This record gives sequence, structure tokens and C-alpha cells, in this order.
Amino acid sequence: MLRGNKWRVHGVVLTAALAIGSGVAAAAPAFATDNMDCNWLGFNCRAFWDHGYGSSNVWSNYKHLDNKHAASSFGNTPEGVRRKSDSGCKPASSWANSKLEGVTSKREVYYRSC
Repeated sequence: MLRGNKWRVHGVVLTAALAIGSGVAAAAPAFATDNMDCNWLGFNCRAFWDHGYGSSNVWSNYKHLDNKHAASSFGNTPEGVRRKSDSGCKPASSWANSKLEGVTSKREVYYRSC
């Protein structure tokens, strides 16, 4: 009986932690940047990636602190035409920005080292 209650308590704590985490995530801006809080989580942050899409756009913005890098975005127009945006190689510690407007399907985002 005690063991069952112990597991129930852990489940409640886990559920509460997930609910709190969900609330924090919901309060984040619509364009959250990956790895932004990695120092807080105990990781060594060396790169950041801001990416996403809206109803008719897509973007990929990438920054690496030590290496040359680039970002690219792909998507299809309503007519089915495939489009691409590429930032080209950027120096370390600068943002590589890629954005497409007028794309509504098959949107993809990438980053890479140069």
C-alpha cells in the first residue's frame, strides 16, 4: 500500500512540474530561440537557432560563437513553386538570417557549418 502511494506522489510531482513547465513555455515569445536557456540547464552554449513559420512565411536564423555558419529556408508558394532563401556563410558570433515570404506549404529550415 505504501509503495503505491509513493508512486502516486511522484506522479503528482511530475504532473505539477510538467504543468509549470508548460506555463513557462506558453509565456515564451512566438519565435523562441533554441538553446537560449542552456546555461541555466547546465550546458555550454555555443550556438543559437531561431526558426519557425507563419501562415505564409518561414525563417531560420542561426548564430555560432566559434565557427562560420549559414542558415537556409525552403517552401512552396500556393502555386506549387519551390523557393529557397540562403544567408550565405557568416563569420563566427554573427547571425545568419534566412526568411521567405509567400510560402504556404512544404516549409523547411536548416543551419550548417561553412
